[in-house]
Amino acid sequence: MRRRLLSVLACPDCGDAFHAEPASGGSACPWDGRHECAACAAEEMESGRLLCAHGHSFPVVRAIPRLLPNGDPAFERLFRHTQASFSSEWSHVRPQDRAWGLDVPARRAMFLRCFDLEERALAGLRILDAGCGHGEVELALAGTGAEVFAMDLSFAVDDDRARLLALSPQAAGAVHFVQSNARSRNGGAWTFDLVHSAGVLHHTPDTRAGFAKVAARVKDRGRCYIEVYSAERKNAAAHAVATALRGVTTRLPPPLLHGLCYAAAPFLWSLTNTWNAVARHEVFRVRTLREMELSLFDGFSPRYAWHHTTPEVLGWFAEEGFHDVRKTFDHKNGFGVVGVR
Repeated sequence: MRRRLLSVLACPDCGDAFHAEPASGGSACPWDGRHECAACAAEEMESGRLLCAHGHSFPVVRAIPRLLPNGDPAFERLFRHTQASFSSEWSHVRPQDRAWGLDVPARRAMFLRCFDLEERALAGLRILDAGCGHGEVELALAGTGAEVFAMDLSFAVDDDRARLLALSPQAAGAVHFVQSNARSRNGGAWTFDLVHSAGVLHHTPDTRAGFAKVAARVKDRGRCYIEVYSAERKNAAAHAVATALRGVTTRLPPPLLHGLCYAAAPFLWSLTNTWNAVARHEVFRVRTLREMELSLFDGFSPRYAWHHTTPEVLGWFAEEGFHDVRKTFDHKNGFGVVGVR
């Protein structure tokens, strides 16, 4: 991690600011908010710990702060399954695989469309990606001139950072990875020009409460975009079957569920491709068998998978003080809404 993160992060237990203690090999300068030397600002802390004035301590491992609670019963009850589910999900995706059938240019185009922005507008912006998953947004924004703060509960952040460093070490300097919970305490000095959370909040115990947390990080005149599952376009019969299956699949060990999803992927691949051929257009996005397995696991592994209506989500934005609120993404499974603070 770079020292710059100390201005952004706050202790998830009490909300206080952090100072950092590198494990070894750091400069003689203290890693806290009082020091501004250029060497410290550019230095990367590979390992160490973050401490607040109340004595709460969190490790930095492989240059990533790990702001996860230790033995918190609420976290164990509400979030540990989600962390294990998505850590397993992303560990099965190879660096060369696409997430959701989208390559990097397509993912960049989608990001811009969701925020209703042109690419040249990204330069100089601070962007929070709350729930970065496979890191496809970070790859899409590399080299645009934006500074990206990527947060995820899962251990996918390790692979995301390694992949970005391998592809573009220079661009990786503008991306900061943090392992944390989107529902954590909001402290920290910074707000962001853009806050992005796609396909994340409906996998938390309370989507509305999660939205309030991420919305609080949007600066004045900044924009917030969230994408959630749709309750309006779901097939009632298919949803009932999926819900019944999820009563079993969410309890299965991830390796077993991966095996079942790999077994079912060829059937789903054949069904969607046949449907596209009959319809003579791409009703379903063309995906590989591995991408089909990812979709199945993503649908049947997470404990929480809430569905919401467009008026419901538009109301959340209004309640949090956003204006110019509109839907900018619509798909058979979900939709996305953006608003201006």
